[in-house]
Formats: sequence, C-alpha cells, structure tokens
Amino acid sequence: MDVLILKDSTLPDPNANRLQTEILARNLVCRQLLFSRIMVEVDGKIRFFYEDKEIKPKVVVNWLKTRDYRGFEMLKAFEAEGIQVINRAEPWWISGSGFLISLILHQHGLLHPYSWHAPSGPGIASNRSRLEPPLIHMPSGTIGHSNLVYLKDDEAVRIRLQAFRNSQKDLDLQKAREAEYLGLVQVIVLEGKALVAWTNGRPRSQVTSLGQMMNRYQRRRMALLNLDDNFTQKAERAAQAVGLDFCAVNLYQYPDRWEIAGLTACPSFKEVEDGFGYNIAEKVGEISF
Repeated sequence: MDVLILKDSTLPDPNANRLQTEILARNLVCRQLLFSRIMVEVDGKIRFFYEDKEIKPKVVVNWLKTRDYRGFEMLKAFEAEGIQVINRAEPWWISGSGFLISLILHQHGLLHPYSWHAPSGPGIASNRSRLEPPLIHMPSGTIGHSNLVYLKDDEAVRIRLQAFRNSQKDLDLQKAREAEYLGLVQVIVLEGKALVAWTNGRPRSQVTSLGQMMNRYQRRRMALLNLDDNFTQKAERAAQAVGLDFCAVNLYQYPDRWEIAGLTACPSFKEVEDGFGYNIAEKVGEISF
C-alpha cells in the first residue's frame, strides 16, 4: 500500500473520496481504512494489521474528525515506525481544542479574539461574572467542524451554559467585537502555503425552525477571494505555528485588522471545488507521494 487514508467513520466522505481518486489516478495503491479496526503489534518492530493481513503504508493521511485519544495513539504508532503522516498526531490534537489553539497563537504573537476556557460547563458557570457578551461560542472536540454561534446577550449565555451543565467536554467561549465585525474568511493552507480563500459572510445564530434554516441556506453565497497579504500571511503563520500540513484557517475580518478564529484539520473543500473548479484534492495528493 502506498497511501492510507485513516478515517474514524464508515460514512462516505466526499473529500476523502476525491483525495483517493487523485492518488489512484497516479497508479498508486490507496485505501480508506477505519483506525479502530487496525491492530498494532510491537515486538522488536512496529507492525500494523487489518483483517488479519499486514499493511505497510508509505504515507498516512490523517482524516480523523473526532478528537479521540485512541486515534492519537494510532497516529503516534505510525510516526514511531517512521511512516510519513500528513497532519501528525500532536498538531491534529491541538487543532481540536479552541483553548490550545489560543495558547499557540498567543505564543506566536498572532491576533486571536479575547477568549475564556474551562474544562466543563460548571467551570465557566461558577465564574460567570468574568464573561461579557456578545460572545461567539466555538465548541471544541470535533476536528472537522467549527460551529459558530452568536451569544449576543446574558440570557443566551445562560442557556448555553445550562446545556453544558453536566457535560465533561471543554467549553470555549470567544468575545467578538460585533459592531465592527465584517465577516468570516476561510483559507486552505497546504504545507505552509495558502491555496485558496473564500467567505460565506457573517456567521449567524442557531436557527429555531426548518423554515429559517431553508431561508438562510438559500441566501448563502460563497465568494472566492484573491489571496491578499493582509490575511494570507496570517493564515500561513497560524498553520505553521500549530504544525498542520493541511488545514483551513478561519479569520474574522474587521475594518482595521484580521483576527484568527481557529484552525480546522480535515477541512471540507468540496464546495470550493464544485463552485469554482479549484482542484484542492490534487494538491493534497501531490504531497502524499
């Protein structure tokens, strides 16, 4: 096997499928396998088995979307055997935590929204007086998603905290300068270089009905942006600081500056490819061999 695309779900993933198609087009052997069905044997050397057969990938593409310590261990096993891993274990793990991202960005002098973090809902609820709306809530723990939800007033914050009351998940809250906020820009970065950038406009609060959801979906317009040094260099620096080989960097746009909202490993690029004909899968495939 030349390339292993490591997944954590049996559900079809159009992005992983497109990447596999690009790799297969180069006459390479590429498979998508669930990490949970791989066994690792450590006995003088590290060996990997899938359905009773040894697998020897030359390159592993990390397409794990759930931040799971077992996935982290599997990635570390491949790394320990000297196998090239695209999106290595530690950067991938960091990218799933808004708190760790904020620490890395702070260490590298990159602008990041004013943020709060607690290991659970009660941790923030018991220090409630420190929070100031308006906030943008960014749940951590899921690698492939960055769900932005406005918490514009005290009541919205209270309801959000109540939902996390018995949760053991990390709770990350960020403050946005809402009056000056222009929109959210996403930049795909590969090996430290920006490939493409686009915007979907302002993130909106959660919908309360199917009708609202359909109306918002119909109004949604994706716009491709020219790569501009104002935000491109910041996106590249953020990806390099975290150490991700392939990711999407989200940036808040303001009239006078840009702030990095977060990074997403295993980003979805299907909409960009379909809408603008940009072959991102081909670029990612190139670094797999």
